Amino acid sequence: MKLLVIDIGGTFIKYGIYNVDKFKLTNKGKILTPHENQSDLFNTIKNIANESPSVEGCSISMPGTIDTKRGYVFQGGALQYNNGTYFSKVLRDKLGLPVTINNDARSAALAEQWQGRLKNVDNALVLVLGTGLGCSIVQNGNIYEGSHNYAGEFSVIFTKGFKKNGSNALLGNQVSVPLLVDEISRIYGKKLSGIEAMNVVKNKANANVCKLFDDYLENFAVQIFNFQIMFDPEIILIGGGISQNNFFMDCLKRRVESIFSLLPFEINHSEIESCLFSNDANLIGSAKTFLDQSQI
Repeated sequence: MKLLVIDIGGTFIKYGIYNVDKFKLTNKGKILTPHENQSDLFNTIKNIANESPSVEGCSISMPGTIDTKRGYVFQGGALQYNNGTYFSKVLRDKLGLPVTINNDARSAALAEQWQGRLKNVDNALVLVLGTGLGCSIVQNGNIYEGSHNYAGEFSVIFTKGFKKNGSNALLGNQVSVPLLVDEISRIYGKKLSGIEAMNVVKNKANANVCKLFDDYLENFAVQIFNFQIMFDPEIILIGGGISQNNFFMDCLKRRVESIFSLLPFEINHSEIESCLFSNDANLIGSAKTFLDQSQI
């Protein structure tokens, strides 16, 4: 069986063909995510599907609070035009294919449970860094969705007063990778890619950029410490494109360890690793969502 798998992000749409029998992802591509309206998004997906013949279904990873069984999006996260939509049904009618959807961070966790670093792991957190911060909570070997489907929507955690700080009070905006890269570019005086931005920090090419990155790391590391205390996972996986950057991951691990070292007593805590499938985790997890829903 071949499936069209799509990962809709706040900045890019990534896609590919997943061969379920061979456990192989091919024909990968990436395009900008439409931000104007949902019709543009559906048309973009249809164009991708038109270039993907011989697939038997389509499965999508996307931001937001999602009821996978009903194919319903309560709220669309970075893409608010998806709010209140029976997304799977609308897209199924447009594509003429069975369609499943799942939250992006839960898709990443499914991939890691299925074939990656969460095999035989009972308790874990999967933090997906992108336009915002997605999280999948694995408890007793199962992905915990909560009573209202929004367990793990860490982007909307308040760490500051909203009246004073506005959207900057939200954790998702504080650790947003595109916002970090944009701010590094502004300070550096040149539009930079994510890799270039990390190289500026690594090479200590600008003191103000280094200060910005240091503050970013401190904030994120403190929240990871808090998550460790709240959930006590065996392992914390970091997903999203930036998780492929060894410099970033090394800095993050050291900063988290430095926070634990400040305590007057020792706390056993998780290893922090990148997702095995890196930027493909959401796509592979989408295939698993499709297979799971087909058995219901």
